[in-house]
Order: sequence, then C-alpha cells, then structure tokens
Amino acid sequence: MKKIIAISILAIVVSTSAKAQENPLRIGLKIGVPNVVGLNLEYVTPIMNGKFAPTIDFSFIPITIEDVDLKFTYFEIGTNIYFKKPGKGLYGHISYGRIGFDGTYVDAEKGEGQGQASFNLANFKIGAKLGNSFYFRTEIGYGLIFGDTSVDVEYKEPNSSVITVEACLLYTSRAHETVLEL
Repeated sequence: MKKIIAISILAIVVSTSAKAQENPLRIGLKIGVPNVVGLNLEYVTPIMNGKFAPTIDFSFIPITIEDVDLKFTYFEIGTNIYFKKPGKGLYGHISYGRIGFDGTYVDAEKGEGQGQASFNLANFKIGAKLGNSFYFRTEIGYGLIFGDTSVDVEYKEPNSSVITVEACLLYTSRAHETVLEL
C-alpha cells in the first residue's frame, strides 16, 4: 500500500513538473562570494506558474598553508522567485547560509590545536539567469550575520593529557553579552 501511494505521489510531482517546464532541475557550478566555488542545485516547481524555485548551494574546500590544515564549508538553502518568465530572467532570492571553518595546527608552546568558527547568514539577493541549455547567472546581494559567532580552539599538550580550551566571541545578536576567555 505504501509503495502505491509513493508511486502515485511521484507520478503527480513528475507530471506537474513536466508541465512547469522541460528541465526543472538544474545542477551547476557556482563561483563567487561567500561560497568561493561549489555545487548549486535549483528545482523550478510548478508553484506560481513556474516562478518559484528552491535552491541549495554547497562548498567544501580543504586548504593547507604551511603547517595549518584548514577546511572551509559553505551551505545555503533558499528560494528564487522569478519575476517575469518561468525559471529564467530577473529573480529575487532569499536564503539561510552558514559559513564554517575548521582548522588543525601545531603550536610550539601549547601543542596541537584544533579550532572552529561558523557564521549564520540571512541572504537577500537579486539576480538574472541568462541563456537556455547553457546559461550564465549573475547575482548581487547582502548577507546579514545573526546569532552568536565564536572561535573555539582546543589544544592538547604533547607530553601530557592536558587540554586547554580558548574561546573568543566574535559577534552576538544580543544587546548585552559577557565575553569569556578560558
């Protein structure tokens, strides 16, 4: 019974998507700020006559600079609202994004250190999709940082099992905040 319901729902989604436009699913490469370079997925739904398109962006870039191993990640989930034509032309975009950094290095005095930081963003953009099968997309916008943003670093001393934790609050959305360093 569950399989019949799942197949029926899938058939309805596929048939309405086919009517929305020929290729509602777009997978691409996105280059820019803040994601640097990463994958982009957009699905143009039949909602609002093909003008509503949920999107996901993901970037993962490992970098090694001297003795520091750094991993940069960016994740964004949101939606494009096309203004005139279904799935093309001028659009507005709103999304949630998260930038993350995770690093490992060795400090001569403190030992091996592992640190991480992350930033939450509310993104507001305006853009244009130009072309058909092969297309170019350009965007301009603003990202608003929200929530608490801190850098946490944990050191493991090389000759003992002592762990030292250092934390620094970079940004908070609260009016009054006490910053603690451990």
